[in-house]
Amino acid sequence: MLPKILKFIKWSLVIFTPLAALIRGTLEYLKDKYDFDFLPEVDLTLAAVAGALIFLQNFYSIRVTEKNKDNFKNSRSRRVAINSLLVELADRTGESITLIGASIFVPKIRRRLWIIGKRKEFLKRIQRERLLNTPQISNVEWAKGKGAIGQCWETEKEFHLSWINIANRYQDKVTLDNYESLVNKTAKHGLTAKEFNIVLDKYSEILAVPIHNENQKFIGVLSVDIAIDRSKQQTGVQLKGDKDVRSIVATCAKTVADYIRG
Repeated sequence: MLPKILKFIKWSLVIFTPLAALIRGTLEYLKDKYDFDFLPEVDLTLAAVAGALIFLQNFYSIRVTEKNKDNFKNSRSRRVAINSLLVELADRTGESITLIGASIFVPKIRRRLWIIGKRKEFLKRIQRERLLNTPQISNVEWAKGKGAIGQCWETEKEFHLSWINIANRYQDKVTLDNYESLVNKTAKHGLTAKEFNIVLDKYSEILAVPIHNENQKFIGVLSVDIAIDRSKQQTGVQLKGDKDVRSIVATCAKTVADYIRG
């Protein structure tokens, strides 16, 4: 919100400067033509408005700078916690650390000011950690009930999704045209045809855990995934079958909660 306010103030200054010059020029013309003088009052008003805008710009610039510093510190702390989690999971599951990744998502609201009452809730990724950059970010906008992450958000409970069997069943078969008829409803997990194909051959399994603050308010989702490795047989239950694994992830969720605004 702060960056948007600052942007609005900056644009107000950009618009106000030529507008103030136009107002003053017009009054100069009217003064000479009709012999009246409002210029002192107008100059004082324009100066006050300009001064207020400049003050607000400086004030919010400082606020934004402070917020950026806090965000950097929080991001660094989250990175340390998640990278430690990846090492623990690799050790516990015996899976290669290069295949394990984790992300943090927080709920956001997108408002449409020109449509009264129109708003859309979605999850925004604020952190992603994995040793390799593959698989790449899916860029799916997670909503309540969509995928493991959306299911976790909707229920505010841990949700595990074994994806490998779905990936094996529909690999290289799904198109935009046949998606609705070919893929059964339970396998879709709320995904559109485009989103389904984006994630289809990326993950063997996903474990999503809710993040709550100290007041037990839901503030996000910590998701852990194991990428598909076609060179070996994957079960898709390495993150589910072991209670210690789920406990490790849940502990990490509690740790990162301290570094999330919400």
